[in-house]
Amino acid sequence: MATKGGVQVRLVSGDNLDTVKAFAVDCGILSKEILDSNMLVNTQEQYCLNAKTLRERVGGIEEGSPKEDGTVDVRPGDQQAFNQIMDTLVVVGRADPIDKQMICAGLQAMQKKVAVIGEGLNDIKAFEIADVSFAMGSGTSITRNKASMVLLDNNFDSCVKAILRGRNIYANIKRFLQFQITVNFSCLFVIMFGMIYLTESPFNAVQLIWINLIMDVLGALALATAAPLPSVIHQPAITHDTPILQKVIWRQVYGVTLWNVIVMVLVMYFGRSMFSLPYQSSDQVADTPNKQKHFTIIFNTFVFLQFFNQINCRVVGPADFNVFASFFSNWIFILVLAVIYFVQLWASTPNGIGWLFETCAIEQ
Repeated sequence: MATKGGVQVRLVSGDNLDTVKAFAVDCGILSKEILDSNMLVNTQEQYCLNAKTLRERVGGIEEGSPKEDGTVDVRPGDQQAFNQIMDTLVVVGRADPIDKQMICAGLQAMQKKVAVIGEGLNDIKAFEIADVSFAMGSGTSITRNKASMVLLDNNFDSCVKAILRGRNIYANIKRFLQFQITVNFSCLFVIMFGMIYLTESPFNAVQLIWINLIMDVLGALALATAAPLPSVIHQPAITHDTPILQKVIWRQVYGVTLWNVIVMVLVMYFGRSMFSLPYQSSDQVADTPNKQKHFTIIFNTFVFLQFFNQINCRVVGPADFNVFASFFSNWIFILVLAVIYFVQLWASTPNGIGWLFETCAIEQ
């Protein structure tokens, strides 16, 4: 009954149980096979119960001491029995307001995050203790005032979209951090190797500013504005203790950083012989065409590694591998890639902006 995204939908209503069952089947909350005429009654009761029967099986409803605001906490009498029943129960009929409140409290005692959707006065008690509450736009005014959010279109699909967008914000943060940390680590190791082997930094001040711009501003614009991919809704639910930088993120960071460093070391170490560019390490970049061309290749190689790394960071799920899924869904991302590409092209062509980056035309 639960989705792959860790969201389980339960229908709790004051209507007759048979009516609620039929409605649950129409909505896809309950499987039609469960209501098959050959299904045993005790098996059906694993999924569907009257509120009265539920109260009996969980040891009744216990009320706590009244609070200062006049509200009273309620909980199931037998939390262990409640936990076992809730593993499969998805439909409750003939429920009173206190039943809904008890179910919310019992689920929270199981360390679950509870969202309640309703439109009438019977839902207010559940709204008060739920982690998130959604009121239908057609509901009563007091219900809308008690809710965390109001669904103006009266459409349950809006809740699914809210989950999708909420999880996408979390995914966008992971995308950006993965990209930024990778660029930082890669740049650090490249500069360290350059100082050891080339006796100077392979990047000058202006180039470092451009790399920082790619890493921060352009990276944030490209990755933090990404539209939600279909796979986001199937990712595990987010809790208060869910780390942003999960193991899969660090795996990507370390793997891509290692790849960047290997490529850059090869270009710096073998670049002179590979591209037939002999020069002395003590020569000044601006005064030696071969050294300037070698350093231009180093600079371009690093930037284009981050160009493709940015594409790679579009997906951050443990089972997501298609980095081109919905590739053109975010025009800002495409614009950022275009800006990076054309700036690098312009910095390496005759009559370009090589004077700014201290680069030269590669084709010369």
